[in-house]
Parts: sequence; C-alpha cells; structure tokens
Amino acid sequence: MRHTEDLLSCKHEKFIGTDREQRMLMPYDLDDWLPEDHLSRFIVDIIDRLNFRHIYNRYKGVVPIPYDSKMLLALLIYGYATGVFRSRKIEAATYDSVAFRFVAGNHHPDQTKSLLSI
Repeated sequence: MRHTEDLLSCKHEKFIGTDREQRMLMPYDLDDWLPEDHLSRFIVDIIDRLNFRHIYNRYKGVVPIPYDSKMLLALLIYGYATGVFRSRKIEAATYDSVAFRFVAGNHHPDQTKSLLSI
C-alpha cells in the first residue's frame, strides 16, 4: 500500500509532483491563462464596444441585483461559438473552463435566475 501512495503523490525525483493542498492552484489573474488572440478575448472586446446605454437607462432595478447584460451576452455568444448551447452547460463551463470563467469575469450566473435561461 505504501508503494501505491508514493506513486499517486508523485514524490519520486524523476517526476514533477503535485500539491493539491496548496491554497492557490490557478494564478489570480485569468489573463495569464489565455493567449492574447483567444476567441473569448475577441468576443469580450467586441461586446464591450457595444452601446448598452438604452438597456441600462431602462433598467428599473430589482432584487437580487442581476448580472451585467454585456457579460451575459458575451457568455451566450462565446457559448454558441464554441458549441455550448444549453444554459446549464454554460453555467457549468464558468466553473470548469478558463475561457468561460474569463468571459464571466469569474462569476457563475445561475441559469435559472439570469437571462441565460431565456
């Protein structure tokens, strides 16, 4: 049993081991994880250039505070561009995919409480 534990923890000098108990597995800045020419960056850049003034001005305010319309639109477009069409899958991807996490700004919009469910 001890031999198996040594193999799983990869503490052998010929292999790079893992420390899954460290506090931070990913860099704090998601920019470090995506190439400059990544599709998610392109989509976020295009959406950020759109004028949402009329949408924001018509918003009356509700509780709980909704997610930004630009972020939700970018998530939908990136999802569709990468073959992720279902709102539940898009929500799950904000946890699993660095690119989706980047588009969502490290948020995880609940598909049942956001425009993703439309």
